[in-house]
Amino acid sequence: MKERPLTLLTFIVLLFTGVVAIAGGIPMILDQSSEVLGIQQNLLNESSFSNYLVLGLLLFGVIGIGSLVAAFILWKKPEISWITTMLAGIALIIWITLQVSITGYVSKLQPFIFIIGVLEFVLGFSYIKFVKMKKFSGYKISYRYYR
Repeated sequence: MKERPLTLLTFIVLLFTGVVAIAGGIPMILDQSSEVLGIQQNLLNESSFSNYLVLGLLLFGVIGIGSLVAAFILWKKPEISWITTMLAGIALIIWITLQVSITGYVSKLQPFIFIIGVLEFVLGFSYIKFVKMKKFSGYKISYRYYR
């Protein structure tokens, strides 16, 4: 992968999101009370979840694996990476919005996670914008924008 600024930034953001989500999801799956992570069980009192198993599986699978798959696609198939990057961003935005609606604002990381989701979405969208500008300007389009 050639190191273009948007490519590198997108790859790093997706990789970071994937690794952090997997690192957070595994303890939630293994210790469903999530005491290892310092998460209070009473945060789920007003939700439909009795423990953190389902949330850990979603964090691990959808956010973690999803972000790593998006990073892999960016590396291997940049011409379709815009959609996986945008989907990863949307998934992260939905995740953190639901988390805040279930548990309330409990961490200073929650706004940061929301911003990362928006960043992923905008980076994916920027590729679409670039492709459309190239098509309408009469230049021969190169799908190697992210490479």
